[in-house]
Amino acid sequence: MKEENLMAPIGHPPQRQAALRALLLALWTVAAIASPFAPTTAGGVLLVVLSTLALAFLPVAGPGRPTLESRGLWSSGAGAAWVTGALASVVLFVRAFGESDREIEAIATGMALAFVPGVAGLALAGLTAAAAFRSELPARDSSPGVAFPAWGGQLGRSLFLALVVWFAWAPRLRWHELPFEPWDWLLRGPALLVLAGATLAFALLTGRAWRRLAPTALAAAGALAALAGLVQALLGMARVSIAQVTAGLQSVTTACFVTLLALALLVVPPSEPRDDRADGARTATSVAYALFPLVSLLLLAITMVMVMTPMKRPL
Repeated sequence: MKEENLMAPIGHPPQRQAALRALLLALWTVAAIASPFAPTTAGGVLLVVLSTLALAFLPVAGPGRPTLESRGLWSSGAGAAWVTGALASVVLFVRAFGESDREIEAIATGMALAFVPGVAGLALAGLTAAAAFRSELPARDSSPGVAFPAWGGQLGRSLFLALVVWFAWAPRLRWHELPFEPWDWLLRGPALLVLAGATLAFALLTGRAWRRLAPTALAAAGALAALAGLVQALLGMARVSIAQVTAGLQSVTTACFVTLLALALLVVPPSEPRDDRADGARTATSVAYALFPLVSLLLLAITMVMVMTPMKRPL
């Protein structure tokens, strides 16, 4: 028996199916446009929910797409929720600098609230993972990441990318008064070069398996680039160099942001089973999606402590 598409409920004529899809996308678009202007915590949680919907639950209609009874669909949703939760935390962490009134208490409060989307993403991931185990149709490939998906996932990935860009760089009235721009903290050039170089090195080491191991290589390269930035910041604290500390922390946030964004773009509902010989790659992918968001949140916590720690020159 042929399965119906998630976006095409059984029993509805094609015209009504198209109307329902259009209505859902319209509601998603309205919420996405409003998300950057919502209160900090609410906006971050809304970003997680909208991102999860776009990546896992808004596939383009077509044959072979997973349905609500597919275990792989809910597994992909769990991976998307956890990764985008950490991603939203990174964005809000950087926004805490730009949207505060520059008082130390306001900055610290904003950075602390930035972790709420990460917690919400973890909770949503747990719920969707539980739904995956209750699904009636098991998937041979239930890992959250599938590298280089078919065209059917392009709509969701495009919507997600547009949402993140809008949420991170939506116009804000006081940015021109700040001594830095969000670009410096989310897309720092030297950190991007380190990340790209590490990713290329891991891709060369994995050889022909690099397509299946792309999420794992990205997570490893992101961790390497972030830790390199952390070392730079620690050296800056030892030398009492604010410029070096700032550059190191910018490398940490850039590495975490770009890696999480890339991992999220690779999260799509599986459209076809893989070879059973790829069990090792699937396990590595699952580990990467589980650990790197946690590593990112831990690095943000360390960054917050370093920002709040005053530096004094020795007498």
